[in-house]
Amino acid sequence: MICDKDVCTGCGVCYNVCPVKCITMKYDSEGFIFPIIDEQQCIKCNKCRENCPSLNELTNNNCKEPITIGCWNKNQDILKKSSSGGAFAAIAEDILKEDGVVVGCVMDKNLNIYHTIAENFEELEEMYGSKYVQSETHNIYRKIKVFLNKGKKVLFVGCPCQVAGVYTYLKDEEYKNLITIDLVCHGVGSKKFFDKYINEMNNKYKDKVIGVSFRNKRNGRRNYTTRLSFTTRPPVYIPAIKDSYMTCYLQRAIYRKSCYSCKYAKLPRVGDITIGDFVGIDRNQISKRDYYNGVSVVLLNNSKGTYYFENIKLNLNWLERPLQEATSTNSNIIEPSIMPDSRKLILNDVGTVEQLKNKYCKYPLKARIANILGDDVVRALKKVFSRFKS
Repeated sequence: MICDKDVCTGCGVCYNVCPVKCITMKYDSEGFIFPIIDEQQCIKCNKCRENCPSLNELTNNNCKEPITIGCWNKNQDILKKSSSGGAFAAIAEDILKEDGVVVGCVMDKNLNIYHTIAENFEELEEMYGSKYVQSETHNIYRKIKVFLNKGKKVLFVGCPCQVAGVYTYLKDEEYKNLITIDLVCHGVGSKKFFDKYINEMNNKYKDKVIGVSFRNKRNGRRNYTTRLSFTTRPPVYIPAIKDSYMTCYLQRAIYRKSCYSCKYAKLPRVGDITIGDFVGIDRNQISKRDYYNGVSVVLLNNSKGTYYFENIKLNLNWLERPLQEATSTNSNIIEPSIMPDSRKLILNDVGTVEQLKNKYCKYPLKARIANILGDDVVRALKKVFSRFKS
């Protein structure tokens, strides 16, 4: 291994930087991708270690208290397709209009999840929505450098460890035409567990799954569903709280080990801009309709991030908010997820995903009741109980 396995993020920088191509990326028994070195081909140049984000500290001048924005896209079609408020789409569209390229994650019809390059709006649309499984980066860092050296504007969006990978691959070279967005990440899910889930859905519905939308807004933002698309039958919508994969993901049970000690889940953030879900925005500041349609939190971490936000803010409904309002309900902005005891067992258990959900990740009764009642009823009940206490 290039670095200790428990801190390897699978970013793929080592694969991209190796001059003799002696590194391959392969999945381990838990379903996470790692570099494998062919020692016979290796020339001991040490470039893999010199460029590894896990072995080298990044330094930047990003703000410890970034400007914090709550926003949602004015385009209703984009808003519906986005996981939260469609902030990424607004920035990405602006880059394409300036003849730049967008580098982000897609899921193809074979349910392969990987980073690729969008040069038009049709390709960009494939990047909308959260994936919740680690994307393979393949040789994307090499391609990014080619575009940058041609003078093209490049927008890269990914998990913070992948953004760190971009910077360590480019090393000390500073590109004014590069802008990075790091996503507020809980952790990346196991590909093995995801594939197991898909196989079970194929068998259950007697058709092949060709698309997954993990945070579909058919029932609004509060009641997200997992939308499964099939070859022939109509789509199936599963409430997130009942979906076996999403339940295990949201209970933090199926993440890569390095995610539980993520060194990028902190302030200052690693990207020029940070984007996530603004669950905790003051509900008195926006309408109920806008809240349920989805609101993004956007952190402007440096002057470049602020500049690009200024370019696109006319396409958004937005308001500046206190940083603490964002971190209070989205703790992964400032700290990594805590590893539950179930993580040690679930990925090596032979049961079905549904059985594993019920065995290791069943939601507490309180959470299930709250999901049925909905936000507004829960908030009203809390107010009533607080009056009784006082």
